[in-house]
Amino acid sequence: MPLGGREPRRLDVRVIGATASLTPGPQAPGLRRDLVARFGAAPVVLPPLRERREDVGTLAGYFLGQARSWETAAFFALCLHDWPKNVRELENVVCEAVLHSEGRREIRLEDLPQAVRERVTVGQHDRVVRRRPPRARPENAEIQALLDRHQGNIAEVTRELDRQWAVVWRWVQKSGFNLDKYRR
Repeated sequence: MPLGGREPRRLDVRVIGATASLTPGPQAPGLRRDLVARFGAAPVVLPPLRERREDVGTLAGYFLGQARSWETAAFFALCLHDWPKNVRELENVVCEAVLHSEGRREIRLEDLPQAVRERVTVGQHDRVVRRRPPRARPENAEIQALLDRHQGNIAEVTRELDRQWAVVWRWVQKSGFNLDKYRR
């Protein structure tokens, strides 16, 4: 009923609710179950930016606008960053880089904050070199748990471990895991 009106009006509306956790618990309050039920639709789970790095380029381009572009090393640094504060952090980094670029059309590596550019170095002849901290091989029990969770799908295990397929395949072979045991 409109304010001051006498006749009710029919409306078609969409309600969007956002939360970090759908399930309430002691650490994460989440949405109340009755509200989730009233929304009616199935929840859409959007993973954090660190789990969908393929979106970094699109979002960075959107925040930057069409009048500017990225130097290769700067774009590479954006792709390697972990984005602990998600998309808002990316937006802030792009805005800060634009300010530091002093009106240049191209955003350079030195325009980015130190925390973002720390994993990238530029070597001889402006070649970009990826720096990633060395990581230890996971224990066999962890690999077994991942194989079980992903039903023996090596590609899914490699995505979760953020490793190359061939490396994980070698670990599975050396450990003697039978993938048929995990497939359902």
